[in-house]
Amino acid sequence: MSFSSYIKRNPIPWPLEPAMPGNVLIRHAAVIPVFDENDHIAAALTSIKQALQYSPEPVAVLLVINEPAHAGIRARNANRELLASLRRNDGKYDGGLIPGKELFFIDLTDKEIPAKYRTVGNARKIGFDGILSASDGKVTDRDRLLFSLDADTSVEQNYFAAAFECFRNDPAPAGAVYNFEHRVDELDSALRSAVMRYEVFLLDYAAKLRRSGSIYGFWTIGSAFVCTAQGYVRCGGMRRHAAGEDFYFLQALRKTGMVTIIKNSCVHPAGRLSERVPFGTGPAIAKQLAGEELMLYNGKCFELLREFFCRCDQADLTELAADIGALAPPELQVFLADQNFSSTWQKIVKNTPKVREKLLMALQIYCDGFFILKFCHHLENTHPEQFARTPVNSPQEKLVQLRREFDLPQ
Repeated sequence: MSFSSYIKRNPIPWPLEPAMPGNVLIRHAAVIPVFDENDHIAAALTSIKQALQYSPEPVAVLLVINEPAHAGIRARNANRELLASLRRNDGKYDGGLIPGKELFFIDLTDKEIPAKYRTVGNARKIGFDGILSASDGKVTDRDRLLFSLDADTSVEQNYFAAAFECFRNDPAPAGAVYNFEHRVDELDSALRSAVMRYEVFLLDYAAKLRRSGSIYGFWTIGSAFVCTAQGYVRCGGMRRHAAGEDFYFLQALRKTGMVTIIKNSCVHPAGRLSERVPFGTGPAIAKQLAGEELMLYNGKCFELLREFFCRCDQADLTELAADIGALAPPELQVFLADQNFSSTWQKIVKNTPKVREKLLMALQIYCDGFFILKFCHHLENTHPEQFARTPVNSPQEKLVQLRREFDLPQ
């Protein structure tokens, strides 16, 4: 999709504040959705200000002040206090960033937005789309970067520098996810344990995907990724989901190019209780504290996928262009039949160049993260004893093991 086509489909009626000077062109930008974050936003922006001092290129920061339909009076008042402070330029919440040069915001609090779109996903989308619109189409190539953060997340001093270094690789990736560690220093032991188990859950799932041969072997966290403006437009932009927008977006982004891992810089989201979104860090912690055990997807599910992908990798062009579902293990064949895979695959083959590498990539695009999640759930429902989820035993030891597997600093 071209830039002009994308903007026509995704117009942004709300301007950036302060108004961008005519001589200012935003090349790179970090977008932060904000809802009732007055206790965290100043610290997050302060860490960004420090990281900008080490950045090889300037990066604008855009806050998108969002308000869900269910927002209570206290949260609404907090949003308005933040907006008033930013408009007064009193320095209370801006972390030292210069308004109109380094810091901008979009106010969505009193806008006529349907309730179903008053989501964190839509706030991210409006932010990224607003940056593209404000830049007059000049930030759509692969050299321009769009950073995704959250208002409760602090970054390290090399946050921007590490990304620019990563995207200087040839060929450059379409996106990258950051190493992550939740802030737990001020938490009690129960909260720390819950956060640790959630980190194990995220890394474990990514590791199992990678071991299976899937191209989606990375974690999806809204505060821990960066992409090129070109990749953003090509995959159709941010999704509007109330939660999981990062998952759906990064799945689509991976279909346009590589998504790599930035290992030498880490983002630090707050490890806190929250039920503002259906899933993510806050709800995962809350459920554990309420007595619900966090369970890991069964590794046997991914072994079946690995067997299928390996057989396809060894198949010749004729076999790949035929009904490759026959190469799958029996349990996967049943699921593929439920998905009408045979008919779908023939349509894919018809519209794909008859080259092994192209067909193998087409298979990976079909078997995306959402497909794999559905497959895991299918196995859990049809073979509950064989493919039941497993508990997180020895979480600290498991976390060390997983971080070592991804070559992340301990």
